[in-house]
Amino acid sequence: MGIIDWASNKVQTFTGEEERRELVEKFKEVHTEHKSVVYTKVNKLNHFIQEFNNRIQQLNIFRRDKVKIKIGNLRDFLVTFGNIDQQIIFAIEEQKEIISLSSKDFESTDNYITDIDWSKDDVFKKTFLKTIFGARSETRRQNLTMKEHLNEYQLEIKSREKQIEFKQQKVITDTKISDLYSSTIVIVDHTIKEKIIPEMELVGAMLEAESIKNMIIADKDPTNATINKDISLLKDTVYSRHYHFVRNSLLFFILCTKIYNTPILTKLLNEEASDHDYKQLENQKNILLEQDSKLSLNMMEE
Repeated sequence: MGIIDWASNKVQTFTGEEERRELVEKFKEVHTEHKSVVYTKVNKLNHFIQEFNNRIQQLNIFRRDKVKIKIGNLRDFLVTFGNIDQQIIFAIEEQKEIISLSSKDFESTDNYITDIDWSKDDVFKKTFLKTIFGARSETRRQNLTMKEHLNEYQLEIKSREKQIEFKQQKVITDTKISDLYSSTIVIVDHTIKEKIIPEMELVGAMLEAESIKNMIIADKDPTNATINKDISLLKDTVYSRHYHFVRNSLLFFILCTKIYNTPILTKLLNEEASDHDYKQLENQKNILLEQDSKLSLNMMEE
């Protein structure tokens, strides 16, 4: 090392310039690593968001198409037994926004690093104009400020990265809930298709045959009389299971309508759904399966 380099190092050590350079490099290193981590985590998060959105898209298609058909089928049958709402408007379940990052998201820290990253000319001017003692005082004040900012920034980094991780876990939980909700809707659709509609055709035919029989017994012409399809007449009779079946079918119609015209899942997730909500929804699915079993008990074919 030459005498000039030795003298320069001594001056930089005395003025605090050496420590300042180390702090600047540390700030650059921490900031560069943080940007890399954030981009990696956000890309991973967006992958989970896209998976969630794909599921919601399929859910909306199923609700809009298949559930709508079942509502129409049920309405056609149930209108025989009473007034049924005709106005049902489809409501979509909402997808999540993909998160986009740009250089502007890190602009404030980039600008700060630029401000503290003095060039050799800047250092020379400060030393020349303020003397070595003036430069020492300013540099050391700058170093203390930089240390504070670096500590604050490292805390901010931990918080930001934790927020991304929390958001990712939230999306994963929401996806589990959406899958459970979708499977519940499939159960509803299957129950209506395989059990309710075929059975209601039989119940309708039975009621018609019963009405004709009663008119014949009363010595009336069944071809000229209005057939009474008041399902309440079956209550507390030998045909009471058919009464309960139609009542349960009406509950399925109401549930089906709710699925179609209400963004149930969106409302649930907007209220910060948790694993507890997932368990509750799972319990509701089990209740629905029990209801399906009750329908089977009141079927004529069983």
